[in-house]
Amino acid sequence: MWFSRPSIRSISCRYSAYTETAMKMCSHVMEQFCHKELKLMRLESLVNPLLDEDDLVGLSYLLQQAIEAMRGVEHSRPFHIPDYYKIISNPMDLSTLEKLVKENRFRSREEFFVQIELILSNCITFNGNESPLTEIAQKMLQAARTRLEQDKETLDTIEANIRRSVGFICIKNKILYMAIFVSLSY
Repeated sequence: MWFSRPSIRSISCRYSAYTETAMKMCSHVMEQFCHKELKLMRLESLVNPLLDEDDLVGLSYLLQQAIEAMRGVEHSRPFHIPDYYKIISNPMDLSTLEKLVKENRFRSREEFFVQIELILSNCITFNGNESPLTEIAQKMLQAARTRLEQDKETLDTIEANIRRSVGFICIKNKILYMAIFVSLSY
């Protein structure tokens, strides 16, 4: 049995029931696809923070890796939480550094290293240049540099994205961040 095809003149493609049904199906499939894609992207960013849309989350993840490398330095325990507030006017320790990282307070490796170098400077002030603790602080600084050097290209990209989307102004050693939103529509 042969099926006859309706003549083109008898079906107006613009208002055909077939066309309308196909368009509704296509629309439904696209909605479902977008929904599933968004769900997958959220799951991926939970598994790997470098895939998060917010570059600060990726930067903080990599800086956290550097802190873990510093904690791994043998005999670094005195630097985890300091108890020298009477001598040191601007204390810094790994717990405070970690808190700043988790709060996404750093916009670059340079800002991060300023705080790590403060740990070393405070150690020299408190313990002296020849102290074994000063040597440990130097090893911790080197551990952070080595760890972040492993992700140099990723960090360069993340920092460039942050510079494009957020401007910052330093005022008396305190950082005031101003958001600058760049319109991508021309």
